[in-house]
Amino acid sequence: MKNNGAEIITKKLSQHGVKFVFEFPGGSICPILDEIAKSPDIKIICFRHEQAAMLAAQGYSMATGKTSVCMATSGPGASNLVTGIANAYMDSIPVVVITGQVAVWDLKSRRKIRQRGFQELDIVSVARSITKHAYLVKDVNELGKVLDKAFFIAASGRPGPVLVDIPINVQYTQGKSTSVEFKSPRVVSLKNKIKPLVSKLLGSKRPLVVLGGGIMISGVKEQIGKIIMRHKIPVVTTLMGLSAIDSDCMLNLGLTGYAGSRQAEDALRQADFILGLGLRFDNRAFPKASKEFSRNAFIAHVDCDSSELNHRVRVNMAIEADLKVFIKEFDLQLKERPFVAGYDWRNSVVRMKKELLNKRLRAKGPCFLIQELSALLKNRHAIITTDVGQHQLWTAQCFDITDKQKLLFSGGLGAMGFGLPAAIGAQIARRNFQVVNITSDGSFQMNIQELATIREYNLPVKIIVLNNKTLGLVRQIQEFAFSKRYVSTVMNFDADFVSIAKAYGIKAKRIYRAGDAGRYLRELVNSRQSMLLEFVVNGTQNVYPVRIKGKTIYGK
Repeated sequence: MKNNGAEIITKKLSQHGVKFVFEFPGGSICPILDEIAKSPDIKIICFRHEQAAMLAAQGYSMATGKTSVCMATSGPGASNLVTGIANAYMDSIPVVVITGQVAVWDLKSRRKIRQRGFQELDIVSVARSITKHAYLVKDVNELGKVLDKAFFIAASGRPGPVLVDIPINVQYTQGKSTSVEFKSPRVVSLKNKIKPLVSKLLGSKRPLVVLGGGIMISGVKEQIGKIIMRHKIPVVTTLMGLSAIDSDCMLNLGLTGYAGSRQAEDALRQADFILGLGLRFDNRAFPKASKEFSRNAFIAHVDCDSSELNHRVRVNMAIEADLKVFIKEFDLQLKERPFVAGYDWRNSVVRMKKELLNKRLRAKGPCFLIQELSALLKNRHAIITTDVGQHQLWTAQCFDITDKQKLLFSGGLGAMGFGLPAAIGAQIARRNFQVVNITSDGSFQMNIQELATIREYNLPVKIIVLNNKTLGLVRQIQEFAFSKRYVSTVMNFDADFVSIAKAYGIKAKRIYRAGDAGRYLRELVNSRQSMLLEFVVNGTQNVYPVRIKGKTIYGK
C-alpha cells in the first residue's frame, strides 16, 4: 500500500510513540500539519516563534526522558530553530527536528547561486555541526527509513538532535513506507574495568563523587543515590547534575565551579579519590584544567562519549560506558566488598555542609525569595526552569531539590530565552506538576510572546521575574573586570511586565518589599492558572562566589 509523504511521516511519528509536535506553521510543512491534524494520537502545539517551539520540545524531553519532535517551515522558519538545535546538541537532549524545504527541482544544489526557490535555505549544511546527523530526503521511498534512523540516532549513545529536511514535493508524492529495525548494541562487560576502580576506592580515605547531567539523562538517579547513602560517599555536582541528588543530603556539598560553594571547592582539593559520572569536566564546573583542581587525587571519569574523556582533565582512569551498565556492575562489586567512607572525612564534609546551611539562613534578596519558593514546593512534584544569568545561579545555589523535583537549565550553550518555552514543554509533559519559570527582565523578553501559547492551551505555568533593570551577570563582570564601565547592561527603560501579562489574560502582580514575598508566593503556588509575579530587585546585587578573569570572588 502506498501513501504520500505526509501520511508516511504521520504514521512514523505514531509508531515512535510521539504524542505532541511542537511547531510554528509555514507553507512548506502544510501537507504534514494537515495530515497530523487528522491523527487521534498526536496533538499539535503551535508556538509564536520557532525558537520557542524548539526549546519547548527540549523542556518536554527533559521532563520525560523521551525523544520529542519539533517542526518548522523552510528558510526563516528553519533558521529560527538554530539556537534551539544548538542548545539540544550541547546539553544532549533527544529531539527529531523536521523542516520543510522547497521542491527538489527548486533546490540550488551545487549551482554557484545564493538561492533558487523562494524561502530556500540549505539548513542541512547550517545544522550539520550542531546535530548528531542531518538528512535531506529527496525520495519519498527513503522517508520511512530516514525517520526510523533519526529516532534511533537521537536517543542512542549520547542523545542529541537529528534534523530531517523534507522538500514539499516529497510530502505530496505517493510512495512506499519503508522501515529499519535497529538491534540493541551488545553490552560489553565492564567487570574487569571496574574491578581496579573499586580497589582504588576501597583504598581511599577521602573519596568524592562528582555528579553530572548524565545521571539524569541515563535515569540512574535512584541507583546512584542508594550507593552514595549506603557507602556514605560525599558528593558535589555540576550545574546540570544538581537534580541528581536531594539537596538536604548531608553528604551533598552542591554546586562546584562557577558560582559553586567554597565548601565544594575545598572538598575537591582535599579528596584523594574523585569519581566523575556523566560530566564533561568543562571549564565552568572545573575552571582549572588538567589535575590542578585536585593535585593529589586519583581521578576516574565515566561517560558514554569517548571524546569527552581526557580532553581537559587528564584522569588516571577513563571508562567509556553507558551509566546504566556502569552503575549496575559498580554497585554489584561494591556490595561484594563492603565499604564506607572514612569517619573523619565524613565528619569534615558534614561540618562543611552545616557551614553552607548556616550561610543560607542569612540569605537576602533574590536568594531569600527562591528559598521561600523552595519551602512552599518542598512536598510537591515540581519542575523549575530558568534562563541564563544571575537568577539561574541564585536558583542553583538556593533552591532545595527533592526527589519529586527537577531543575531544567540551558547549560552548555547558556541560552537566554530558554526558560519560558522549556516551562511550557515541561508543563505539557507533566500536567499535574507545579512548573515555575524563574527568569529576569533581560531573559524574559527573549521569548515573552509565548505568554500567548500559555493562554492558548490554558497551561498553569507560573512565572517569577526578578527585575533588576540590568543584564546582571554581564554588569557584574563589568564591575570587577572593566572598572565599573557598564556598557549596554544598565537599562534606563524597562517594560511593564505586569501590564503585558494582563494583556495576555494572565494574572500578574508587582512586589517591592521582601516582607510581602511569602504571601504572594503562596498565592502563586496555590493558583490553578498561570500567574506572573514581578519582584523588583536591587540592580547592584551580585552573585557570589563568581569567577572572573581566573580569580574567584567570594564577596562578603
